[in-house]
Amino acid sequence: MKSLKFCAAIAWSLATPGVVGNALAQGAAQPATTAPLVVVARPYDLRQLLTQPSLSVAARKGRALWLQRCAFCHDGVGQPTYRTMGPWLGAETVQTLGPDALRAIIGAGTVRMPGFRYGLLTQQVDQLIEFLKTLGPDQKPTAAQLASKSSGAVVVKGGE
Repeated sequence: MKSLKFCAAIAWSLATPGVVGNALAQGAAQPATTAPLVVVARPYDLRQLLTQPSLSVAARKGRALWLQRCAFCHDGVGQPTYRTMGPWLGAETVQTLGPDALRAIIGAGTVRMPGFRYGLLTQQVDQLIEFLKTLGPDQKPTAAQLASKSSGAVVVKGGE
């Protein structure tokens, strides 16, 4: 009879994430109650997602490098918040600093940013700069987005 309760507790805990340890710690007694899951969906414009990008080949390659090497610190889009470690970069940054100064910063790094002198080829740095030239001020996070704690992504509460 006790093994039947244990199996029921395991089955229940598998259907309710985050409570396996609770069910086992209670000796498979009554399963712990959890708050209901709350999911907030973010609608996508499928036409925009399926449209071919209007970027040049170099800018597309730069975008791929950006996502791999730079976006975690410099781009709040796709992260839980817009609070990033580094500043937002775009075409305005390229115009203000100039491509040569930007190449030097990417290569040598700064106090807070690692240098990519040995991690990126000169051609790859040029591709990154080509991509940055395509990011206009309309893509920069707004003050409301910077102040908010959520970017509208799926939020799941409860579980444990």
